[in-house]
Amino acid sequence: MCEAAISPSVGCCLSLKEHKWNRQKEEKAVEILKTRKAISRENLSSYVSTDILKVLIQAYEAQENYERAFQSFKTLHELQDAQLEAERSARLYALEQSYQMKVARDEAASQRRRAEEIEVRSQQDREYFQQLNQLRDEFLSAATHDLKNPLASIRTSTYLLRRKLPDNSDFVRHIDMI
Repeated sequence: MCEAAISPSVGCCLSLKEHKWNRQKEEKAVEILKTRKAISRENLSSYVSTDILKVLIQAYEAQENYERAFQSFKTLHELQDAQLEAERSARLYALEQSYQMKVARDEAASQRRRAEEIEVRSQQDREYFQQLNQLRDEFLSAATHDLKNPLASIRTSTYLLRRKLPDNSDFVRHIDMI
């Protein structure tokens, strides 16, 4: 709605310079420009406002109303400064966002590398503990086998000694301890 309402006025304003209007038409054109400027301010169309202000300054100069031309010129420069500040702020915000995204990507890559390192260490630890379990099982198997034969011999010998000794002797009690 704003562009449709403002575009004809900009065309009208530009034609002000090309044609020599009489004083009454110039005043009417200035009033139209003021209205369009107010509409563009309400709709925050600062670029259209700068175009209207430029034409308005030319119209005031044509009317030899230098005081209003100067006021419009100051307004134009304030508006341009605000536009530059807004663009600077937008660029700064975009740069900050880009930097934060880069930092986040770097941190994510670092976390992935750490996770991969932890996974490698975890796999190495699992293999190491599997080897330890295997060594333990082999040791216990060998120890069991190596101790089984002597224990069987000792058990058999104590059984034979017990059978040959009388039941009430101290030797039987000592043999039972073995």
